[in-house]
Amino acid sequence: MTMTKDNKVLALLQAIAETLEISPQGQPVRIDPKELEKSMSKVEIKQIFQKLADDFGVIELLGTPYSLEPISSIEDRDVYKFTVPDADKFKKLLGEYEAKSDDNSKSDKTSRFRFDQGILFRDFCDTVLKIKGENTLEHRLVQTALKTRVGEEIDTLTDELEMDWRQLYDTAKRLNDKIKTAFKISDFFQIDYQNKKIKKTIE
Repeated sequence: MTMTKDNKVLALLQAIAETLEISPQGQPVRIDPKELEKSMSKVEIKQIFQKLADDFGVIELLGTPYSLEPISSIEDRDVYKFTVPDADKFKKLLGEYEAKSDDNSKSDKTSRFRFDQGILFRDFCDTVLKIKGENTLEHRLVQTALKTRVGEEIDTLTDELEMDWRQLYDTAKRLNDKIKTAFKISDFFQIDYQNKKIKKTIE
């Protein structure tokens, strides 16, 4: 899976954090970029290190791989060498990127009820939801739901539905089961039996 820009920055921040834990206190930190190169290019790694130094000010670069600058030790030839002047500032930035990653993960997991626009709606109902026939109550309710906003009450008296409350209730319950099976979404329709109200809960 392709990494986002934020995830690439986070990966490098996490690599720095792990290396800091095993590096002698007060000594420059060294990171071999080979492991990072499995998920991003050499150019991206160099740009992110530069960004952390110049834009965020959380590291001070002392040396980079493939540099033409003279090196003090052979072990510095293929590594990024730097210091972390302010550990608290670094941890704060790391926490911000970890929070971004958590938010994106939650967003990616948000259930969405969609059908491929490249196929006919009746084929979607037939093959995915196992609804047989365009004139069925289930077909009409799904069609109405797709046009309805989340949280908006579905009116039984519309010409499109043409069903009483009991029919709507039974149909919504059946569709909830089918949608849960097909999309792993629970309670697509929120059913308030006492007040005779049904709403769509997922976009």
